[in-house]
Amino acid sequence: MSIPGRSELVALSENGKLIHSFLQDEWGFLYGAQQEQLVRSLSTLHNDKIIDVLSALHSADLAQLGNWQQSRGQLILIDTITRLDISAKELISALQKLSPAGPALVDGKVAVAAWCEFSDNRPLELLELYALSKDELYEISFVSVAIRMGIKSDSKFFIERAYELLSCGDAGGKKEAVYGLYSVDLQGAGLWQRLIQAFGDALDVCDEPELQSALLKTSFSLFNNVPEDVRHDVESLVLRIWSPESSVQVDEVVRALAFGFDEMRPEFRLRLLSMLKSAEVSPFNVSILDIALSRFFKSGDVLQVRGIIEFFLRKFELEVKFAHFDSVIRSINSSAVAELNDWAVAWLRSGDFLFGKALDESLIESFESQHIFEIDFESYRLADAEYGFIARKSIAAFFLKPKTVASLIISLARSANDNVRDELEALLFTAVLINYPSLADSMLETMAEHEGERASDLIKGALRKIKSYLDGVARAGNPSELRPSEREYQLEWQRSSDEMNDAMRNARRGSFISQIATESLILYGNGMVSWVPEGDKNVTENLKDSSRRIETAMTSFTHSMQIPRQQLLDPVGLDKMLLSYITEKSPV
Repeated sequence: MSIPGRSELVALSENGKLIHSFLQDEWGFLYGAQQEQLVRSLSTLHNDKIIDVLSALHSADLAQLGNWQQSRGQLILIDTITRLDISAKELISALQKLSPAGPALVDGKVAVAAWCEFSDNRPLELLELYALSKDELYEISFVSVAIRMGIKSDSKFFIERAYELLSCGDAGGKKEAVYGLYSVDLQGAGLWQRLIQAFGDALDVCDEPELQSALLKTSFSLFNNVPEDVRHDVESLVLRIWSPESSVQVDEVVRALAFGFDEMRPEFRLRLLSMLKSAEVSPFNVSILDIALSRFFKSGDVLQVRGIIEFFLRKFELEVKFAHFDSVIRSINSSAVAELNDWAVAWLRSGDFLFGKALDESLIESFESQHIFEIDFESYRLADAEYGFIARKSIAAFFLKPKTVASLIISLARSANDNVRDELEALLFTAVLINYPSLADSMLETMAEHEGERASDLIKGALRKIKSYLDGVARAGNPSELRPSEREYQLEWQRSSDEMNDAMRNARRGSFISQIATESLILYGNGMVSWVPEGDKNVTENLKDSSRRIETAMTSFTHSMQIPRQQLLDPVGLDKMLLSYITEKSPV
């Protein structure tokens, strides 16, 4: 739709329908250059005293704000108001009318900052208004904007006003003064020391949580500009302000580590990271913490990252999963193979099944492309008792991924002493090959014949055992006495069908695709036909003229997995074996 011209805007203003036209979306979706042109026309007409935008802000019109079209009108009006030649009091009054009327799509502070940019006198006008009417400014909190914008034109004057407010104001005034000094750039060590002293004095005389959070957030911003000879003092100030018992302050620390990582010294970053273990953290910090930890990982602090993740997984076992640290997981998988190997060995070696499960669900690849470990265990200096222990823990963690388990056992065997190789061979046979005999043909026979394979004798021994086992099973045949009855067949198939249906329902509930796509049940046929409207949306008399026929053929999607043999032959024995591996404690 076209942009309203100058005469149309004047006519709407004279009829009292100017604001109403924007809130009712009469001009369509205007954005970019079109919105800029409209806002410029409105502000020019007001500043030339042809129309009065402020007097047109009727409460009856503003009460309609609710849907996104009306919110678009709100955005245009706020953008217009910031360009008007009006006083600070008129600006704040207009923003107060618009703010509670609809969703807060535009931060009031951003609007006031835009208004201040048109004149260097406007920040001072805001401070003078604050001195006359504190409550009016506190409601929207624009004092910090006045200080920050004023520093750009007269830094000495406005910094002094901030110090006065910080020393003599109440808790709200002190907080605004602190935010006004956010990311301030001072010249000379003396000015920096005065700022640090002022923050420390404010902390001593006021223990309001909101002020402490403001001090902490602003102190972190100082690292952007602080000189090296004062950096240690700012770090001491941060440690003095931070109260680990405050969840809000913990959130500020996590955000600083994520987005201000490069501005802090490595030693200070690591100290803050270690202090998180004693802080009142919550699961809601994890998404930002993940970004911070990925940066620590890339800087080489892998052990510290692993320690923090272990702390969170243990503390919030039900709420936090390793998969929530997706940035860290991507960093691990995109780094050298040794990083993944070190992580897997450390968690398997710990004996905590929580970590083994996390490896299986988040770090190791899916069933279709099972991860093959190639680990040099000689570098880990394992005790003899740890070889079998790690093998059992890998069986418990990756039991449904036989290639992953077999590759890890074989990696252990390559560096194991002769007195533990028999134990590893027995595990490869009893836990892996009996449940997945096809693994012999698909993987192990090729490895056993590979020249230079140090575990070749162990693999061949396990292959001889599985061949003997299968030959014995074939000789025994299929005794009719062991065949289940027809009723037992039906019960088992019904149980399997119910189990699969439950799994499908749970998968639908946890799938984001099911939330954005529609699902149709086709009772017969091999496809479906839809009619898609096209052309003029108002044409409805003849469906064939306004719709296009689309035929969609059905296709199949399959997913296969290998069921362990003991799941059918001896499910109780299999559960007991896996449970014993899960609960086994580390031998060292």
